[in-house]
Order: sequence, then C-alpha cells, then structure tokens
Amino acid sequence: MKLYCCNCKQMVDCDLVKGNVIYPRRLDLANHNFYRCSCGCFVGCHPNTDKPLGAIPTEEMKKARMIIHGMIDPWWQKGVITRGAMYRAIAKELHIKEYHTGWTRSIEQCRQVYRAASAVIKRLENRI
Repeated sequence: MKLYCCNCKQMVDCDLVKGNVIYPRRLDLANHNFYRCSCGCFVGCHPNTDKPLGAIPTEEMKKARMIIHGMIDPWWQKGVITRGAMYRAIAKELHIKEYHTGWTRSIEQCRQVYRAASAVIKRLENRI
C-alpha cells in the first residue's frame, strides 16, 4: 500500500505487518495490523481491518496527535458535542472540507489544528 510518511515527506510503499513485529513484547497487539515504512516509522490500522489510521507519523507527530486527542476527545466523550460535530467545527476553523487527526502530515499542521481546536473549545466553554 502507498501511504504518506511524515518522516520521508512523501508517498511510500509500505509493508503490512502484525503487531508482534512492531511491539514484540506487547502480546495484546500481536495480531493488530500496522503499516511500516522502510524508514521504520509506522501507523496502526482500524480494529480488525487493514485500513490505516492515517498518515505514517514520526515520534514527534505521534506525541502532537496525542495532545490534540487529549484536548478534543473529552468534549465528545462527555457528550458536550458529538465527535463528528467536533471534527466538522475544527475543519470549518481550518477552512478545509474534512478533518481527521490521523491525516495531519507535519508538526506545523498539528499546531494549526491545536489553534483551531482551542478556538472551538473556547466557543464551547462560552456556551456552558
């Protein structure tokens, strides 16, 4: 499969591997699917599929994506807003058609998303 690798900064052919290759000590991930670039970076797949969760991130991008999720997920998990509405609001703030954290391709994009999500959250806080 061809995916965008954030480390290589291009579309790459990547291998579909099992979790025991990526995380040999994590028995709970042994049968999960991952796509791995020849540079060593990898991305997981949606549960029980070979559909990638997004672009292949660097370690720095994984951390940035986790920060974004940590910021926006509690809002839809608590029922203040639906997940879809949160993602649509972020997309609108970014002036793009559709948004998903997994498809961010650079730290700068993650920063833009962080600012957009902050603006959405500020509006939500003003409604409460």
